[in-house]
Order: sequence, then C-alpha cells, then structure tokens
Amino acid sequence: MTPWGHTGPPQWLHLHTSNTGGSGDYTCTAGTLKADSATIAGADDATCCDAPVDCDEATAATSTCTSCGQDLYTLTTAAANAGAACVGSSILCGNGDGDDPLVCGMCSGKTGGSGDYTCTVGTLKTDSATIAGADDATCCDAPVSSPPAPPAVM
Repeated sequence: MTPWGHTGPPQWLHLHTSNTGGSGDYTCTAGTLKADSATIAGADDATCCDAPVDCDEATAATSTCTSCGQDLYTLTTAAANAGAACVGSSILCGNGDGDDPLVCGMCSGKTGGSGDYTCTVGTLKTDSATIAGADDATCCDAPVSSPPAPPAVM
C-alpha cells in the first residue's frame, strides 16, 4: 500500500492538456480550457475549464433619443469562454428620432424650439429648418437697422 492509501500497481496523475498532440486532453462541456490547463490535474469542468460568459448587451428604443448622435447600444459584458456571442452594434440617434423628434444638423425645426440654434446677433432665417448649420453666418439674418434720422433744421 502507498502512503496515500492506494493499493495495486502504480497510478500516474494525468494533467488534462499535457498529452502529446492533444490526444486524451479533457474536453470542456461548457466553457473553454483554462490558460494554465497543462499544469492542472483534473478531469471535470469545475477544475479544468473557465465558465462561459454570455454577452450582456442592450439597445434602447429610438423613442429614448434626446440628442443627435446619442448611442442607443450598450455593451455591459463581452462574450468569453465560448459564451453566447454579442449580436448588437452601435445605433446613433438621428433626424426624427425621440419623443420630441430630433432635427440633426439644421439651424432649427425641433418641436417647441428645443435645441434650435440661438442667434447672437439678428434672428433665425425664415427657412432655418432647411439649412444645415450652427452659426450666425449660416442660420441668422443680420439685424435690420433703422435709417438715420434726418438732420435737424435750424
């Protein structure tokens, strides 16, 4: 009998990924073999494998848009160890999105005037909702000045 209580012919402890050519290596039923698997003795998922990590992602509805270019896609956790892959991608808010429809890149036109360009001098052009821009020169008409008063007669 051996010091560890084994009787019979000698038994060798097999490492699960040290076999030549991979023949006889442990195959995970879920997840992937640990990076240091050649140094780990075992023959079960709990010992030999990293658990699968499924992708955790979400895409908000376009009705939630509050600004042009806002990204609706959120990736919380990327897939790992043969977990379920991510399927979403970046989706940016644009014209017409949102409960108060966005007007992106135009001088004005958003419902209620929220987000319209504000002129520093002058007033928005009458067709500002069809003009792409965000500066006085593009979006605004210069203030109309009154003609000078006639000289006083003496």
